[in-house]
Amino acid sequence: MQFEGAGITLERNVIAMLSECGDIPPMYEDPDFAAKPISLYLNPDKVPEYAVSSKRTSNGAADDSAVAWYRPGHVTADPDYFKCTAGCGVLREGTGLNDSWLVGVFAALALHPDNLIENLFVSPMHDFKTYGIYTCQFYKDCQWLEVVTDTRLPYSQSLDDVPKAANNSVSRPGHWLYGSSVDKSEVFIPLLMKAYAKFHVEAALRADPACEFNRTKADGTFWMIWEDFVEAFN
Repeated sequence: MQFEGAGITLERNVIAMLSECGDIPPMYEDPDFAAKPISLYLNPDKVPEYAVSSKRTSNGAADDSAVAWYRPGHVTADPDYFKCTAGCGVLREGTGLNDSWLVGVFAALALHPDNLIENLFVSPMHDFKTYGIYTCQFYKDCQWLEVVTDTRLPYSQSLDDVPKAANNSVSRPGHWLYGSSVDKSEVFIPLLMKAYAKFHVEAALRADPACEFNRTKADGTFWMIWEDFVEAFN
């Protein structure tokens, strides 16, 4: 979590380093938000519905460790923060998150003439498309604070064996585990949710370094279970 202006500066520095890695720069991977189950839940013996992959084991049980993570460009040919000039398209709630009320709030804010939702995204779309990095800002304790993270998002199923659709994302099966637009090329909702999850936990750690979020394991740092994310907005 950075003070106003510092987050986008950090993003620019990361992009500068990525640009030095060749003609086709690698996509950014946030070291503090692993694309692993540890970022979705704490207890491996009690896997929440939203983190259960559509994959099955040989005996037909859900393969809880096989949640797929993809960037927007892997799922759709032309992702953007927003696809509609006024408001947003049809939305869907997250899998097992019971966040329809939150998705409804996003839809209402997207209709506001003062671009309330758009203003939460500090960085241009080119950055998340080309470098896999973006910056959001949130207002807390009478100040704007910025969060930088990557674009890897949990997806409902693996697309490894599914041909990539040319210029059309509709034929690609599955959906983001977070709330999202039915049009998979409009990705402001899952990206905003991920950024706020990181923001929420960093704020909790600042207030209380010994809080339950400050748990590390060999494969990364646990940020937040998504029930807590929904409660944080309530």
